[in-house]
Amino acid sequence: MRGLLPGILAGTLLAVAGGVHGGPPHAGIHGVPGDTETHRRPAKRPARSIDFDAPTERWREGPVRYLLTKDEDDAFRLLKTDEQRAEFIRGFWASRDPDTTTPENEYRTLFYARVVQADHVFTDSTKPGWKTDRGKIFILLGPPDDFEQRQEGNVPPASGLIPFRSFASTGTRRASTTSPTRCCSEASRRSSASLSRTRPCR
Repeated sequence: MRGLLPGILAGTLLAVAGGVHGGPPHAGIHGVPGDTETHRRPAKRPARSIDFDAPTERWREGPVRYLLTKDEDDAFRLLKTDEQRAEFIRGFWASRDPDTTTPENEYRTLFYARVVQADHVFTDSTKPGWKTDRGKIFILLGPPDDFEQRQEGNVPPASGLIPFRSFASTGTRRASTTSPTRCCSEASRRSSASLSRTRPCR
C-alpha cells in the first residue's frame, strides 16, 4: 500500500477543502463531497452533522482542544453566557487567520477539513476518528508522506507505519500503529510544537 493511502487522504482532503471554500461559516464540517475522479467508491458520510463551533461549555472538549493554549482554555472556562463564548470563539479563529483580507479563514477551513477526513479514515467502534491517536496526528500534521502495512498470512494487517514530514526539518518521523499510546503521544507532543511554530497566531 506504499503511496496509495497518502494519495487517497490528500485527494479527499482537497475535496473537503474545496467544499468548505466560499461557503457559510460551518460549510464543509458536516460532510465530504464526492470526488469521482479521485475515488472509485463514494466517500462515507457522517451519521449526523456536528457544529464543532457551537458556543457551548463543551466547545473546548471538541477538536479545538488540540489547538487551545492553557491560557485560552482557562479564559474560556470562566465565561458564563453563550454570547461571551461566541465572541471568544470568533476571536480564537480570528487570531489564527493567515489572511485577514479574505472573507474565509483558511486556517479554520483546513483544520475542520482534516477533522472531517480523520472521521472518515480513523473512526473505530468506540470513538470518532478525530479523537483517536492517529486522527489527532493527522489533524495536526496533515496527510502522511507514505504508509506501510504488514500482513501475515490471511490475517488482516493490524500494524502500520505512517511517516510524516517534519515541519522543523527535512527529516521524517514515523508513527507506528502497533503501540499507539506511546508512539502517538510522543509524536503529538512534537506535532503540537511544530504547529505552534507554523500557525499564523498573532
